[in-house]
Amino acid sequence: MEHLYVGIDNGKSGAVAALDEAGAVVGLWPTRLRRGSSDERWDYDLEAMVALLRSGIVSVSRLGGDSSLLVVIEQGHAFPLRLGPNASGFSSAQANFQNGYSMGLWVGMLTALRIPFRIVPARVWQAEMLGKIPKGTSKEASVRVAGERWPGRSLTRTRLSKKPDHGISDALLMAAYAYDYVEPGLFRSAVTFSS
Repeated sequence: MEHLYVGIDNGKSGAVAALDEAGAVVGLWPTRLRRGSSDERWDYDLEAMVALLRSGIVSVSRLGGDSSLLVVIEQGHAFPLRLGPNASGFSSAQANFQNGYSMGLWVGMLTALRIPFRIVPARVWQAEMLGKIPKGTSKEASVRVAGERWPGRSLTRTRLSKKPDHGISDALLMAAYAYDYVEPGLFRSAVTFSS
């Protein structure tokens, strides 16, 4: 039986990573973005994201016969709104909207393409993959742990990037979470949720 384990860090600075049944990296793709039509901001390139799932992930998995594919996607968490005379609450409201929007895009595409996935809260996969870390250090810890698990693997977003990227390392570690901790019986279910 052939398994493919996929992790999706669903933010704009996120990525998609795929591991084979030996835990080796067989695919690593930064989230596809394009210039927005009404302004200079970057937005999700939905066509490229669907193409990645359809041709990249599915072709890497060589689905059919006894092959299995499982995607782990991070459940975004809500940021508390800051209230009071000196806090507008805008940044946290905007972040909450963006988290829900990005997760909804990926979940909708995965569901439409009938790709099995499991939604896992960040605190769950980070506790298993990063261990106990001081609050506010998950990005640095993610880059460190991914670098230790896959030495020699570039964790940069592009060939021109100089620094390792936490979106790349998070996607790799979510795929590793699926590889290390998700029960094989979940491969046949369409959608499962973790608490």
